[in-house]
Amino acid sequence: MMSIKANRTHTLAAKLCKATLAMLCLCTTVPAFAGPMLTPGMNNVLTFTTAQNVVDNGTPGTSVGDLFYGILNITNIRAGGIERWDAQNVVGATPIDSFSGYYLAEVKSIYTAFPSSTPYAAAISLGPVSGGVVDPFGKFSASELAAGAMAKLFVDDGATATAFEMNGSVSDDINKATDGTPWGTLGFNDTNNYWNALVFKNGRILGLGGLDFIANATGFGLLPINDPTCPTCAPVDLYFSTVASANSVSGAWQFIGANDGTLHPVPEPSILFLAFAGLAGLFWSRNRRH
Repeated sequence: MMSIKANRTHTLAAKLCKATLAMLCLCTTVPAFAGPMLTPGMNNVLTFTTAQNVVDNGTPGTSVGDLFYGILNITNIRAGGIERWDAQNVVGATPIDSFSGYYLAEVKSIYTAFPSSTPYAAAISLGPVSGGVVDPFGKFSASELAAGAMAKLFVDDGATATAFEMNGSVSDDINKATDGTPWGTLGFNDTNNYWNALVFKNGRILGLGGLDFIANATGFGLLPINDPTCPTCAPVDLYFSTVASANSVSGAWQFIGANDGTLHPVPEPSILFLAFAGLAGLFWSRNRRH
Protein backbone atom coordinates (compact mmCIF):
# COMPACT_ATOMS: atom_id res chain seq x y z
CA MET A 1 0.00 0.00 0.00
CA MET A 2 2.87 2.37 0.80
CA SER A 3 4.34 1.69 -2.64
CA ILE A 4 1.03 2.37 -4.38
CA LYS A 5 0.57 5.61 -2.47
CA ALA A 6 4.12 6.67 -3.24
CA ASN A 7 3.57 5.97 -6.92
CA ARG A 8 0.35 7.98 -6.91
CA THR A 9 2.16 10.88 -5.21
CA HIS A 10 4.99 10.71 -7.75
CA THR A 11 2.51 10.64 -10.66
CA LEU A 12 0.56 13.56 -9.20
CA ALA A 13 3.78 15.56 -8.71
CA ALA A 14 4.75 14.96 -12.34
CA LYS A 15 1.32 16.08 -13.52
CA LEU A 16 1.51 19.18 -11.34
CA CYS A 17 4.94 20.00 -12.74
CA LYS A 18 3.60 19.77 -16.30
CA ALA A 19 0.54 21.82 -15.36
CA THR A 20 2.77 24.46 -13.77
CA LEU A 21 4.84 24.82 -16.92
CA ALA A 22 1.74 24.98 -19.10
CA MET A 23 0.11 27.61 -16.91
CA LEU A 24 3.27 29.72 -16.77
CA CYS A 25 3.59 29.60 -20.54
CA LEU A 26 -0.05 30.65 -20.88
CA CYS A 27 0.41 33.48 -18.40
CA THR A 28 3.66 34.82 -19.79
CA THR A 29 3.36 34.67 -23.56
CA VAL A 30 0.01 36.35 -24.09
CA PRO A 31 0.29 40.16 -23.87
CA ALA A 32 -2.42 42.39 -22.45
CA PHE A 33 -3.18 43.59 -25.98
CA ALA A 34 -2.33 42.75 -29.56
CA GLY A 35 1.06 44.03 -30.58
CA PRO A 36 4.73 43.25 -30.01
CA MET A 37 5.46 39.83 -28.51
CA LEU A 38 8.06 39.57 -25.76
CA THR A 39 9.65 36.29 -24.72
CA PRO A 40 10.00 36.04 -20.94
CA GLY A 41 13.05 34.61 -19.25
CA MET A 42 15.63 35.79 -21.78
CA ASN A 43 17.03 38.99 -23.26
CA ASN A 44 14.80 40.51 -25.95
CA VAL A 45 16.54 42.72 -28.51
CA LEU A 46 14.48 45.53 -30.03
CA THR A 47 15.79 46.88 -33.33
CA PHE A 48 14.60 50.39 -34.11
CA THR A 49 15.23 53.49 -36.19
CA THR A 50 15.15 57.09 -34.98
CA ALA A 51 14.68 60.55 -36.41
CA GLN A 52 15.95 63.38 -34.23
CA ASN A 53 16.19 67.17 -33.96
CA VAL A 54 17.87 69.60 -31.58
CA VAL A 55 16.28 72.61 -29.92
CA ASP A 56 19.08 75.12 -29.37
CA ASN A 57 19.00 77.16 -26.17
CA GLY A 58 20.46 80.19 -27.95
CA THR A 59 24.13 79.46 -27.39
CA PRO A 60 26.05 78.74 -30.62
CA GLY A 61 26.73 75.04 -31.18
CA THR A 62 25.61 72.19 -28.97
CA SER A 63 25.60 73.33 -25.35
CA VAL A 64 24.20 72.54 -21.91
CA GLY A 65 20.45 73.08 -21.86
CA ASP A 66 19.84 72.14 -25.50
CA LEU A 67 16.99 69.68 -26.02
CA PHE A 68 17.18 66.53 -28.12
CA TYR A 69 13.82 65.14 -29.25
CA GLY A 70 12.81 62.53 -31.75
CA ILE A 71 10.66 59.62 -32.81
CA LEU A 72 11.50 55.94 -32.91
CA ASN A 73 10.15 52.98 -34.82
CA ILE A 74 10.74 49.45 -33.52
CA THR A 75 10.92 47.12 -36.52
CA ASN A 76 11.49 43.72 -34.93
CA ILE A 77 12.12 41.87 -31.67
CA ARG A 78 14.59 38.99 -31.34
CA ALA A 79 15.10 36.59 -28.44
CA GLY A 80 17.49 33.66 -28.36
CA GLY A 81 18.69 34.64 -31.84
CA ILE A 82 15.19 34.11 -33.29
CA GLU A 83 12.90 36.85 -34.60
CA ARG A 84 9.77 36.81 -32.40
CA TRP A 85 7.91 39.82 -33.79
CA ASP A 86 8.11 41.86 -36.98
CA ALA A 87 6.41 45.21 -37.48
CA GLN A 88 3.95 45.95 -40.28
CA ASN A 89 3.93 49.71 -40.02
CA VAL A 90 4.64 51.25 -43.41
CA VAL A 91 2.10 53.08 -45.52
CA GLY A 92 0.07 50.51 -47.45
CA ALA A 93 0.67 47.59 -45.07
CA THR A 94 -2.45 45.60 -44.15
CA PRO A 95 -3.07 45.38 -41.31
CA ILE A 96 -0.90 47.97 -39.58
CA ASP A 97 1.00 46.60 -36.58
CA SER A 98 3.15 49.41 -35.21
CA PHE A 99 5.44 49.80 -32.19
CA SER A 100 6.77 53.33 -31.99
CA GLY A 101 7.39 56.26 -29.70
CA TYR A 102 8.78 59.67 -28.83
CA TYR A 103 11.66 60.85 -26.67
CA LEU A 104 12.91 64.08 -25.14
CA ALA A 105 16.22 64.68 -23.36
CA GLU A 106 18.32 67.62 -22.22
CA VAL A 107 22.08 68.13 -22.56
CA LYS A 108 23.47 68.04 -19.03
CA SER A 109 27.19 68.26 -19.73
CA ILE A 110 29.46 68.52 -22.73
CA TYR A 111 33.20 67.97 -23.19
CA THR A 112 34.96 69.32 -26.26
CA ALA A 113 38.67 69.52 -25.28
CA PHE A 114 39.75 66.65 -27.50
CA PRO A 115 43.17 66.84 -29.23
CA SER A 116 42.86 68.10 -32.79
CA SER A 117 44.30 64.83 -34.05
CA THR A 118 41.25 62.84 -32.83
CA PRO A 119 38.03 62.42 -34.84
CA TYR A 120 35.91 63.49 -31.85
CA ALA A 121 34.05 66.77 -31.59
CA ALA A 122 32.20 66.37 -28.29
CA ALA A 123 31.18 63.95 -25.54
CA ILE A 124 27.67 64.67 -24.29
CA SER A 125 25.70 63.48 -21.28
CA LEU A 126 21.92 63.62 -21.54
CA GLY A 127 19.27 63.44 -18.85
CA PRO A 128 15.68 64.39 -18.04
CA VAL A 129 14.69 67.99 -18.75
CA SER A 130 15.23 70.52 -15.97
CA GLY A 131 12.44 71.88 -13.81
CA GLY A 132 10.29 74.39 -15.63
CA VAL A 133 11.16 73.12 -19.11
CA VAL A 134 8.07 71.96 -21.01
CA ASP A 135 7.78 69.42 -23.78
CA PRO A 136 7.52 71.49 -26.99
CA PHE A 137 5.10 68.93 -28.45
CA GLY A 138 3.03 68.23 -25.34
CA LYS A 139 3.55 64.48 -25.24
CA PHE A 140 4.94 64.54 -21.69
CA SER A 141 3.02 66.15 -18.85
CA ALA A 142 4.81 68.31 -16.29
CA SER A 143 4.44 65.54 -13.70
CA GLU A 144 5.94 62.94 -16.03
CA LEU A 145 8.92 65.17 -16.75
CA ALA A 146 9.35 65.82 -13.02
CA ALA A 147 9.44 62.04 -12.50
CA GLY A 148 12.34 61.72 -14.96
CA ALA A 149 10.40 60.51 -18.02
CA MET A 150 12.37 60.65 -21.27
CA ALA A 151 10.75 58.18 -23.68
CA LYS A 152 7.23 56.93 -24.38
CA LEU A 153 6.38 53.83 -26.39
CA PHE A 154 3.05 52.96 -28.02
CA VAL A 155 1.52 50.02 -29.86
CA ASP A 156 -0.92 50.65 -32.68
CA ASP A 157 -2.77 48.03 -34.71
CA GLY A 158 -6.16 47.34 -36.21
CA ALA A 159 -8.36 49.11 -38.72
CA THR A 160 -7.72 52.62 -37.36
CA ALA A 161 -3.94 52.28 -36.88
CA THR A 162 -1.60 54.75 -38.59
CA ALA A 163 1.72 53.85 -40.16
CA PHE A 164 4.97 55.28 -38.80
CA GLU A 165 6.42 58.08 -40.93
CA MET A 166 9.44 60.38 -40.77
CA ASN A 167 9.02 62.22 -44.04
CA GLY A 168 6.22 64.65 -43.18
CA SER A 169 6.10 67.62 -40.87
CA VAL A 170 7.67 67.14 -37.44
CA SER A 171 4.37 67.48 -35.57
CA ASP A 172 2.55 65.09 -37.93
CA ASP A 173 5.31 62.47 -37.67
CA ILE A 174 5.30 62.74 -33.86
CA ASN A 175 1.50 62.43 -33.72
CA LYS A 176 1.59 59.26 -35.83
CA ALA A 177 4.33 57.78 -33.64
CA THR A 178 2.34 58.39 -30.44
CA ASP A 179 -1.32 57.78 -31.34
CA GLY A 180 -1.49 54.16 -30.17
CA THR A 181 -1.99 52.39 -26.84
CA PRO A 182 0.63 53.32 -24.19
CA TRP A 183 3.12 50.45 -23.75
CA GLY A 184 5.65 52.01 -21.42
CA THR A 185 7.37 55.18 -20.23
CA LEU A 186 11.10 55.09 -19.59
CA GLY A 187 13.55 57.51 -18.07
CA PHE A 188 15.81 58.23 -15.10
CA ASN A 189 14.45 57.13 -11.73
CA ASP A 190 17.74 56.67 -9.87
CA THR A 191 21.48 57.23 -10.20
CA ASN A 192 21.93 53.96 -12.13
CA ASN A 193 20.49 55.48 -15.31
CA TYR A 194 22.64 57.00 -18.03
CA TRP A 195 22.51 58.36 -21.59
CA ASN A 196 25.76 59.43 -23.25
CA ALA A 197 26.74 60.35 -26.78
CA LEU A 198 30.01 60.77 -28.62
CA VAL A 199 29.87 63.22 -31.53
CA PHE A 200 32.39 62.87 -34.35
CA LYS A 201 33.69 65.73 -36.49
CA ASN A 202 32.03 64.19 -39.54
CA GLY A 203 28.63 64.52 -37.83
CA ARG A 204 28.25 60.88 -36.84
CA ILE A 205 26.88 60.25 -33.33
CA LEU A 206 27.37 57.12 -31.21
CA GLY A 207 25.05 56.79 -28.22
CA LEU A 208 24.84 54.52 -25.19
CA GLY A 209 22.06 54.55 -22.61
CA GLY A 210 20.35 52.70 -19.80
CA LEU A 211 16.80 53.58 -18.74
CA ASP A 212 14.23 52.24 -16.28
CA PHE A 213 10.47 51.91 -16.66
CA ILE A 214 8.57 54.71 -14.93
CA ALA A 215 5.20 53.43 -16.21
CA ASN A 216 4.91 49.82 -17.33
CA ALA A 217 1.98 48.49 -19.39
CA THR A 218 3.92 45.64 -21.05
CA GLY A 219 2.22 42.92 -19.01
CA PHE A 220 5.59 41.80 -17.65
CA GLY A 221 8.03 42.65 -14.92
CA LEU A 222 11.56 43.61 -15.94
CA LEU A 223 14.76 42.05 -14.65
CA PRO A 224 17.53 44.70 -14.44
CA ILE A 225 20.39 43.74 -16.74
CA ASN A 226 23.92 44.94 -17.50
CA ASP A 227 25.09 46.25 -20.85
CA PRO A 228 27.99 43.90 -21.72
CA THR A 229 29.71 46.72 -23.64
CA CYS A 230 29.74 48.93 -20.52
CA PRO A 231 31.25 47.00 -17.59
CA THR A 232 31.08 50.04 -15.30
CA CYS A 233 27.38 50.68 -15.97
CA ALA A 234 24.78 49.58 -13.42
CA PRO A 235 21.92 47.15 -14.21
CA VAL A 236 18.88 48.81 -15.82
CA ASP A 237 15.50 47.79 -17.24
CA LEU A 238 16.55 48.57 -20.81
CA TYR A 239 19.95 49.40 -22.28
CA PHE A 240 20.50 50.63 -25.83
CA SER A 241 23.11 51.71 -28.34
CA THR A 242 22.63 54.10 -31.23
CA VAL A 243 24.43 55.13 -34.41
CA ALA A 244 23.12 58.32 -36.00
CA SER A 245 24.27 60.64 -38.75
CA ALA A 246 23.11 63.83 -40.40
CA ASN A 247 20.02 63.34 -42.54
CA SER A 248 21.23 63.31 -46.16
CA VAL A 249 17.67 63.62 -47.45
CA SER A 250 15.99 66.99 -47.27
CA GLY A 251 13.28 66.91 -44.66
CA ALA A 252 12.16 67.97 -41.22
CA TRP A 253 14.60 65.76 -39.27
CA GLN A 254 18.26 66.64 -38.72
CA PHE A 255 19.54 63.17 -37.74
CA ILE A 256 18.60 59.61 -38.68
CA GLY A 257 19.74 56.63 -36.63
CA ALA A 258 19.79 52.84 -36.38
CA ASN A 259 19.63 51.33 -32.93
CA ASP A 260 19.25 48.28 -30.68
CA GLY A 261 17.69 48.10 -27.23
CA THR A 262 17.69 45.12 -24.87
CA LEU A 263 15.36 44.18 -22.01
CA HIS A 264 14.65 41.01 -20.02
CA PRO A 265 10.92 40.46 -19.32
CA VAL A 266 9.81 38.19 -16.47
CA PRO A 267 6.34 37.13 -15.29
CA GLU A 268 4.59 39.61 -13.04
CA PRO A 269 4.52 38.43 -9.39
CA SER A 270 0.71 38.58 -9.38
CA ILE A 271 0.55 36.22 -12.37
CA LEU A 272 2.89 33.77 -10.70
CA PHE A 273 0.86 33.93 -7.50
CA LEU A 274 -2.37 33.13 -9.34
CA ALA A 275 -0.70 30.27 -11.20
CA PHE A 276 0.72 28.65 -8.10
CA ALA A 277 -2.44 29.33 -6.06
CA GLY A 278 -4.43 27.43 -8.67
CA LEU A 279 -1.98 24.55 -8.61
CA ALA A 280 -2.05 24.45 -4.81
CA GLY A 281 -5.84 24.16 -4.95
CA LEU A 282 -5.54 21.35 -7.49
CA PHE A 283 -3.03 19.52 -5.27
CA TRP A 284 -5.28 19.87 -2.21
CA SER A 285 -8.31 18.63 -4.13
CA ARG A 286 -6.50 15.59 -5.49
CA ASN A 287 -5.12 14.71 -2.04
CA ARG A 288 -8.60 14.73 -0.56
CA ARG A 289 -9.71 12.21 -3.15
CA HIS A 290 -6.81 9.90 -2.40
